[in-house]
Amino acid sequence: MNGTFHSLAALRSAVRSAARRHGLPPEVRSRLVLSVADAAEAEVTVGRPVTFAAGIETNPDSGTSFMTATLTAPRAPGPLARMGLPLPPAPAPPSTTLTWHMPVPAAHDAHSGVVQHSEAGTVDEELRAALAITDALRAEHRRLKHELAETNGGVLALYVQLEERDEQLRRAHGAMLQELEDALRPAPLTVEGLELAVHYAPADPHAPTGGDLYDWFTLPDGTLHITVVDALGHGVGSTRTALAVTHTVRTLALEGHPLRSLVARAHELLTPLAPGLMATALLVRIDPATGDVELANGSLPGLPIGPPWAA
Repeated sequence: MNGTFHSLAALRSAVRSAARRHGLPPEVRSRLVLSVADAAEAEVTVGRPVTFAAGIETNPDSGTSFMTATLTAPRAPGPLARMGLPLPPAPAPPSTTLTWHMPVPAAHDAHSGVVQHSEAGTVDEELRAALAITDALRAEHRRLKHELAETNGGVLALYVQLEERDEQLRRAHGAMLQELEDALRPAPLTVEGLELAVHYAPADPHAPTGGDLYDWFTLPDGTLHITVVDALGHGVGSTRTALAVTHTVRTLALEGHPLRSLVARAHELLTPLAPGLMATALLVRIDPATGDVELANGSLPGLPIGPPWAA
């Protein structure tokens, strides 16, 4: 339906009738009606008429049919607004004319225009189409929320599994290090006249190795020698340092070196091999027969802090 219009109601009716006659789907039809009315509202409100024309065009190459709708405001003082319309018009320089091109369904019968449809029935059809789209969007929203909830639940379950696996790995790592530490510590001794016991408690149960280590053994003369070492650092590296000190002191003690010189002599032997070594050592000699105790302490690097003393 082509013509000149002085009211928005008549313009909407004409656009709706042309869109239905040319077979536009209800959702496209309703967008076109709203867009034409929005674009013409400013002109019609102040009493300036607008014209509307609609027709069918066919692309000769593809055979596709399009409905072309054109709104013109011949007396408008400036170009018609095209931004924010529900159905954007075809791109064009600013002017007093807007044009829309909309594909026509291939199954549409051009002769169906002879069938009369009431305005109310056409509006109802458009409203039902809009409600159907809304219902579909709501259903899709519910489905996405359900999938998101399931995904979040799966991620949470995976996080819990990872935490459990991490705890298992920490325990296995701690157990492995505990076995290593147990293997490095000397076995309990049985010395007549003495009662010996050890309590070893790591600060971190997941990292039982460290720089605190002891050694004890019986010298050829029956004297009990005890070495307690505290190496700088944490973990396996400090354990290796403490082990180097205890083994060096054991070798020197079994060679017969006096207690007062053991730490200094150990320093001389270990410095070329481990320049960064830092540790403190406490040495004890106990004579089970007399009960005499001799102590000495010192640091590496460095010399003994003081001469040994007896008790």
